[in-house]
Amino acid sequence: MRDHLELDRQAGFTLVEILIAFLVLSISLTTLAQSVGLATSQLKSAELSANARKLAEFTMVAASADARMSGAGMDDLTGLRWAWMHRAIERADASGHLAKLILTTVEISRAAGDTPLYRLKSVSVERRAP
Repeated sequence: MRDHLELDRQAGFTLVEILIAFLVLSISLTTLAQSVGLATSQLKSAELSANARKLAEFTMVAASADARMSGAGMDDLTGLRWAWMHRAIERADASGHLAKLILTTVEISRAAGDTPLYRLKSVSVERRAP
């Protein structure tokens, strides 16, 4: 009977072993939760950058066809603000031909006055006879 009691005492886990197991499990779960949070944050940032780039490219096409010197607005789908401006510079080359350089800049931001999330620039040239 005495052997039977000793076997029963050794059959389970001690309180210290269970506490250590819970500690290891909680540290693992905390690390996993932080990793998931970081991955989600990076995914949202990448999605925002991709939306800003697409909006900038679309706005650049529209701005290139527009004769006004500037424009601004807000995209209803993404909530991003866009602004574009043309800057014209006339120069003469070595042979005396005039060239009009048009610098078009498109900026995408979250709100007016914010640092742009994305900036796209384009230069077009119109040549004129001397």
